[in-house]
Amino acid sequence: MKGIDQMVIDDKRALLFIAAYFFAHFIIRILAPTSLELDESAELVRTQFLSLGYGTQPPLYTWVLILLFSLFGANVWVLAVFKSLLLFGTYGFVYASSRKLGFAPSIALLTSGSMLLFPQIGWESQRDLTHTVLATFAASGFFYLFISIVKSPRTLHYLLLGLFAGIGLLAKYNFALFLAAIFFTALLIPKGRERVFDLRILWSFAVSAILLIPHVFWLVGNVSLASDGTLAKLGVIDALDIVHSSSAFFGGLLNFASIYIVASLLLVSLARPSNKATSEWSLVWIYLIVALTLLFLISISLGISTFKDRWFQPVLFLLPLVFFSSIDFDGIAKWRTRVYVGIVSLLGLAYLAGMTVQVHFSEILNKPTRFAVPYQKLINNIGISENTLVIASDTHIGGAIKLLRPKSLVWVVGELHNDKPKNKTQECLIVWSSGKNNEEKISLWLDEYVGIEKSQRFIGLSKRLSVHGENLNQRYNFSYVQVDCQNIYQNKELKSL
Repeated sequence: MKGIDQMVIDDKRALLFIAAYFFAHFIIRILAPTSLELDESAELVRTQFLSLGYGTQPPLYTWVLILLFSLFGANVWVLAVFKSLLLFGTYGFVYASSRKLGFAPSIALLTSGSMLLFPQIGWESQRDLTHTVLATFAASGFFYLFISIVKSPRTLHYLLLGLFAGIGLLAKYNFALFLAAIFFTALLIPKGRERVFDLRILWSFAVSAILLIPHVFWLVGNVSLASDGTLAKLGVIDALDIVHSSSAFFGGLLNFASIYIVASLLLVSLARPSNKATSEWSLVWIYLIVALTLLFLISISLGISTFKDRWFQPVLFLLPLVFFSSIDFDGIAKWRTRVYVGIVSLLGLAYLAGMTVQVHFSEILNKPTRFAVPYQKLINNIGISENTLVIASDTHIGGAIKLLRPKSLVWVVGELHNDKPKNKTQECLIVWSSGKNNEEKISLWLDEYVGIEKSQRFIGLSKRLSVHGENLNQRYNFSYVQVDCQNIYQNKELKSL
């Protein structure tokens, strides 16, 4: 790109720039230390006990938080630091991969920054996602190591490759699609085939196996628990309904990449194709073709009727790298470069502004988000003590109470729980957001654990509480009932509904 590749920037400055951006997000987040988003709340609940599995999601994100919480306490700081480091690592690895492919530092920085053109990555990953963020980090690190091995293999690279493969599979099960795409890509290029059949790849398998064996042991005995929820989200239909599955696939793809596609085609449509033809450059295009083909075939074969944006993220986050590896940078007019850079920069600033509004000012603008719910007022009004057993209708309520009363034991309807009350006489609080659906959810749970008669009595004794937010016109309604634990505790292993 004329002009941009002559910018006075080096690797250190580029990485500092990336770090500064995520540090700004970190500061915005920790200025709301008593508020949580949905995925954050779920993690606060799950980290109460250590398990080899937690249902539909692999356990690594929760394991790391259990370790961090044990060292620094369960707080928003830890959640924000962990996610910020993962996002910095993702953008950093994409930058490093670009440099490996011969990009100038300024071009590599723009390649990394272009991921902001995907709202799923630039906004949703920052706002709430957890496991997908970890999986994308693992994919970015794995791809960097893959390029490194293709160019100049070392035993350390193979060891680290196994490490990142294990991290990815323990982050999201669909990371296996990314690994399959990389494997077939390697087989389709001469140097890749050499690296695949290098005996040092056994080190990669060994490291991955060490990481995965504990969870695989759990998975074998809990296949239904791990898969049923995922299949429901996929909206699996008749596997022969190619029209519906194809429509879902391409619709999801456009939702994920539409802004990036428009920005790239409109602003650099006159760029000349690159004349570089090395295997390192061609492999990124082969990877993209293979990855899209695998995703499409799986969509058709399973009859998937719903494709969420985040399912594309750990596989297609490399689109900017593919695009920039395919054009002659000198063939792009300077004004087009400036417009493209401007769009990326404006989106980055918009995400910062959006997070500021969502975390701190959404209620004032009469568009309250989960960050605005005044759970501290709820706790103060009800009088929840540190030793209370809390049964919540959803993870957002449960996670928020766990954050503000860290010594409490919190159960959430629909979540797995291995911990039991310390004694049968301690106080138990059942709480839910007012509304018919939440009341039915709590009622069904109580029917299972105390019987229909007691369940109806508890619901009948419940009290309603309305608390004001910062905007006095905004009210949040809850229902709750307090009972002794002996009324709900049963001498059996607890289970989710």
